[in-house]
Amino acid sequence: MFELIFHDCHLPSALHNTNQYFRVVPESFDPVVIKEISGLGHEIGYHYEDLSMAARSMGVRNRDARSSPLPGDLLEKGIAQFESNLEKLRELAPVKTICMHGSQLSKWDNRRLWEKYDYRDFGIAGEPYFDVDYSRVLYITDTGRSWNKRDASICDKVNSGFSMAGDVTLIWKKPQ
Repeated sequence: MFELIFHDCHLPSALHNTNQYFRVVPESFDPVVIKEISGLGHEIGYHYEDLSMAARSMGVRNRDARSSPLPGDLLEKGIAQFESNLEKLRELAPVKTICMHGSQLSKWDNRRLWEKYDYRDFGIAGEPYFDVDYSRVLYITDTGRSWNKRDASICDKVNSGFSMAGDVTLIWKKPQ
């Protein structure tokens, strides 16, 4: 995945300006790539999943994910991880926006951190699930390793004024 994103980021920045969201997990956190993409003029955002990671580390079961309210100690651990991970990413590049990561294998909705906390208190300007008017934006998700699947995770769906017939398949070909 990084190779495709990384390749596309080398287009002249006058042609585009993108936000690249990074998770802070070993399999996808690459400081060299993050610094280089930021150096090309692209914004780096945090693709957070701290509530689900806190639940996993505390042994909280998936079936408790929909409980209301969430346990205070879970929220406290989740926000502490969020702050620590955000700082880790900010050591590499400025971070002004965040976007929740929704794993299809997890029932946790990481946006629930903001039921108690305010992401703006961490110097964050926006979170697309809360701050974008999707009635004016075509949203295409890449969840489930395909584009705009109808059976995508509930966390990867928005109410949009736009629609696309059927699932969409985009084919990326890496230039030689």
